[in-house]
Amino acid sequence: MKEKMKGGRMKFLHLADIHLDMPFKLVGAMGEKRRIMQLDILRKVAEYVNENKIRYMFISGDLYEHEYIKDGTINALINIIKKMPDTLIFISPGNHDPFVSGSIYDRFEFPSNVHIFSDLEVVETEDYNIYGYGFSDFYDDGINLDDIALLDNGKKNILVIHRRCRCKL
Repeated sequence: MKEKMKGGRMKFLHLADIHLDMPFKLVGAMGEKRRIMQLDILRKVAEYVNENKIRYMFISGDLYEHEYIKDGTINALINIIKKMPDTLIFISPGNHDPFVSGSIYDRFEFPSNVHIFSDLEVVETEDYNIYGYGFSDFYDDGINLDDIALLDNGKKNILVIHRRCRCKL
């Protein structure tokens, strides 16, 4: 999606439901291979972001599986993020990776170009108001969009949230 803004284009990349370190029990021995593939894909995303000079990356929840995530996986993720220093990364924790005490978001130091939403908040950039909401527990009901008071500062507004699927698969 491209948008004209002050003579330029907004370039962004949106990811969601990555579920790093998901056990993939249904695929048996292939589970470990799938977990490795997840990080390989994120490395390719970083290359794409840099090659295309993507300014913003939005991750809308379930970046990892809280119950299964390994410190080594998060260290690898942080190293991937460090390869994208010119990209502002906004993470909105979801129901599988809520911002709780002792969570990865609480225990690890992410690079300075990363903002992790811990509640409903807004981050102003030069051209945008970026609103986000981070789940604060596994059974969070999310937010009511009517409760978001938009800033009236002439900037475009972007919302980064995770919404749980309440459907049968």
